[in-house]
Amino acid sequence: MKVVIRQCLNVGLDLFLSRTRQQKLGDHIEHRARGENTDDASTNGEYALLRRIAAAGLQMETVFDVGANKGEWTVQARRLFGAGTQIFAFEPVPETHAFLTKQLGALPASGRTYAIHLALGDTDGTATMHVSGHLAGSNSIFQRHGTHVQSARTEQVPLQRGDSFCRERAIRRINLLKIDTEGNEMAVLHGFDAMLAKQAVDVVQFEYGGTWIDARAYLGDAFAYLQPRGYRLGKIYSAKLAFYDNYDQRMDNFAYSNWIAVRSEIRTCFDETLGKGADR
Repeated sequence: MKVVIRQCLNVGLDLFLSRTRQQKLGDHIEHRARGENTDDASTNGEYALLRRIAAAGLQMETVFDVGANKGEWTVQARRLFGAGTQIFAFEPVPETHAFLTKQLGALPASGRTYAIHLALGDTDGTATMHVSGHLAGSNSIFQRHGTHVQSARTEQVPLQRGDSFCRERAIRRINLLKIDTEGNEMAVLHGFDAMLAKQAVDVVQFEYGGTWIDARAYLGDAFAYLQPRGYRLGKIYSAKLAFYDNYDQRMDNFAYSNWIAVRSEIRTCFDETLGKGADR
């Protein structure tokens, strides 16, 4: 009898594991089809978008990389836009900021590439950062729930509104504002309220995904905030952009993706094709 029970349990376990694998495979196929849950910037369209902007000949005098982490995106932007562009890379976690400073210091035109020890948000002051690991890209102002990402420690970091930073630095226009802040994207956008209200930001790229659940934010919030300010929103795929006239609730599936918001006046500079090929 014990042997029979053990065999039945083994069969049940095999069926469970098989279904789990099938579910994972199904999720993978669905995500690939929808262009989601791919965080490799060389293949998910992020670097392709940089190439598209460079090819369009748009003026790139000032670029912000908010949530720069180790600086990979900043390095690509510097390579594509050249020495005439000043790039501000924001990283609030001290050890990551130290790494970022060293990385950017080795770049050509490093004198116009600034590693800023600061978190951006919708207030001026300090914030509690949940640090999940050494140089981790998952460090966040928000405590994560329902995920394998866990906080190893917390640190107090400086926090400032984007409008305040621009006023202090006499920055009147941002040509490209990239935001990757693990759930704090909407707060960062609100911190640029004055700049966005007068369309002093040409292009916004922001990350969206499960981190927005912890922030209690929706993709619909981005549409509701940016569209009245004269921005057209689109989703970034590996080789194309898909712009949307209106928000649809089905967009809010909290699967990792990147989005773009473009001033209506320069929308024609962005066709739906980004091109193929990965950066190496």
